[in-house]
Amino acid sequence: SLQELQRAFKRGVRPHRDGAPSAIGTFLNPQGGEPGEARLAVYAGGYLVRIREALGEVYEAIRWVLGEPAFARLAEAYGAQHPSHDYNLSVVGRHLPEFLRTHPLTQRLPFLQDLARLEWAVCRAFHAFDQPPLQAARVAGRSLESLERMRVIWQPSVGLAASNWPILDLWKARTTP
Repeated sequence: SLQELQRAFKRGVRPHRDGAPSAIGTFLNPQGGEPGEARLAVYAGGYLVRIREALGEVYEAIRWVLGEPAFARLAEAYGAQHPSHDYNLSVVGRHLPEFLRTHPLTQRLPFLQDLARLEWAVCRAFHAFDQPPLQAARVAGRSLESLERMRVIWQPSVGLAASNWPILDLWKARTTP
């Protein structure tokens, strides 16, 4: 069926947690002397490269701290566990801070998860659409009691990243050779 073919193609392109092989090879015919599996491998390799590039754009400091080879391995492991289901690759890394919680790298670099949280907050702030600001006239003349009961909702671009590590310094150093 078409649905089976689409699932096999997707499994052939995207890495999966269970490591099960794709059956797409049975559907692909050789073209130009290249077997179907070899042609599909171009897409599979491109998928991992795009995931790594998207993560590298958001997590510049993580990439800077780890270096390219270790960052590439991290991106591959992350992509296998959290395949993208979005058309917007800017959000592909939203699970990286949690992924790092149990990743072996955090044994050696315990600040890594906090740094990832900061970088994700920066990404979210960059892409946020702010709401109109509170007009002073809406609170002018209100009693102290009503102001105490007032609920404050921050703009979507506002975030908080707390850490016991100097993550802001690490983040600022991300462009330092």
